[in-house]
Amino acid sequence: MRLTRLLFLAALCCLALNAQEVTAGIYGNVQDSTSAVVPNATVILHNVDTGRNYQTTSDQDGNYALTLIPVGNYEVYCAIVGLQKGQPTLASRCW
Repeated sequence: MRLTRLLFLAALCCLALNAQEVTAGIYGNVQDSTSAVVPNATVILHNVDTGRNYQTTSDQDGNYALTLIPVGNYEVYCAIVGLQKGQPTLASRCW
């Protein structure tokens, strides 16, 4: 009976270890060319390895956050209604 309990606890520990996942997050602020904050901008995080996109919207202060994103290589795009989508560089003022 004691051996059964020990094996059961060992199995539970192994299941818990397999359930862990490595993720990351990105936080930033969207600004225009005059350094004014841009509310309601669409921020797109594009994984260049898998092609998957993650999307959020900046708040009234231009801040955005994308969390629980798988670790990888990404490009960040900012899109604002009425303007062309920005390039994936720091020059797009999306950081």
